[in-house]
Amino acid sequence: MRRISLFLILCLMLVLSFGLAHGQDNAIYVSSVANSYGPNDNDTVGVGGTITWTIAFRVGGSALLGSNNGFIVYSPDGASWALPILDTLNLVGPAAPGWKARYDGTVGKYHAPSNNGLGNIAGADTVGIGSFNIFGIGFLTGFDFPVVTISTGGFEIADTGMHICLDSSGYDVNSEWLWSSSDTKPSWSGQLCYTIFNVPNQGPNITNCVASLSLDHCPPLKTKQFTALDPDTLGADPTFIQTGGPGTTTLAGLWSYQPTLADVGVSYTLIVRAQDDPGNFGPACEISLNFTNICPSFTDGCGDTVAVGKGNSANADVDAISGDCETVGYSLGTPVPAPVGTYSINSTTGTVTFNSALVDGGSVFSFPVIISDGLCADTCNVYFNVLVVEPYTIVIEKNP
Repeated sequence: MRRISLFLILCLMLVLSFGLAHGQDNAIYVSSVANSYGPNDNDTVGVGGTITWTIAFRVGGSALLGSNNGFIVYSPDGASWALPILDTLNLVGPAAPGWKARYDGTVGKYHAPSNNGLGNIAGADTVGIGSFNIFGIGFLTGFDFPVVTISTGGFEIADTGMHICLDSSGYDVNSEWLWSSSDTKPSWSGQLCYTIFNVPNQGPNITNCVASLSLDHCPPLKTKQFTALDPDTLGADPTFIQTGGPGTTTLAGLWSYQPTLADVGVSYTLIVRAQDDPGNFGPACEISLNFTNICPSFTDGCGDTVAVGKGNSANADVDAISGDCETVGYSLGTPVPAPVGTYSINSTTGTVTFNSALVDGGSVFSFPVIISDGLCADTCNVYFNVLVVEPYTIVIEKNP
């Protein structure tokens, strides 16, 4: 009953079709091939994989108001495959509604797969695609877009080295491969054959690898979440292994490390690889790590001059801040000229104390103040001008 129904529809299609598509520019061609394995379209497909051929129409003559096209899926050397799947519903070109929006009736029909490798209609799968136009718009002159996909797969290990092919075929209702009711067949891009290949389990590729990372050495913990994509469906979900560099990487791909000041300027290379099965690694991700430090700087007191009478003491104060997370330490260099009096600096606050001697009178002394975060340092000067006058002495007496 189903075969009679299809036959009647196709006959109606041919009777009602008009506006023939003529001309050398009319063509049916494979515009793309998905899920093949290998560098070329006509190359290989993996065992267990799927080939999807996308077929396009190019209309160079009158509008295409009906069609009766057939394609054959076969193996010339005896491979097995699954029943082809036809999709005519959703493929569209720019500003072009799909097949079913252009026709009032469409038909997709298959032979049952026999998989006997005879390479002809009787022994392979014929995919028939028919359409007819009553009120629809058809395919207009100038149309050149994908309209249908044919997919097949299910290849087995025993099929390795054999071939699966797609070619044009006469539609079984009338043994013709036509557009509309014309006996002029559109051109076909030709037979496409693929070698069936037992694809090895390929290791997953890390998708967010970078050449380098520049990170400060301060808390919080430095982290990077790695991600990976497996090029095939073989093996388990990707896990991650760190094979070089500081820190640790979890199986889920989270790298973490808390650097310190000692890591600044050291050359590190973080090496992480993804695997699906134990030892089945993809390419290594190598990242140059650069841990940075910002030097401290002075904020106040540099260049100040403090006057002090000879034999007296005085203080000068400088202030500094760390560039990032270290505590700033203060120290003194050698004063110029060298004083006779004693001197010191508070290593925490930056306060310089000078106890001048009487013989220091009449001189101006330059005290170099040094700040450091433990890795880099800076210096500025404070000055003490020792006066030659005797210091005032104040005596307070109490009258009886």
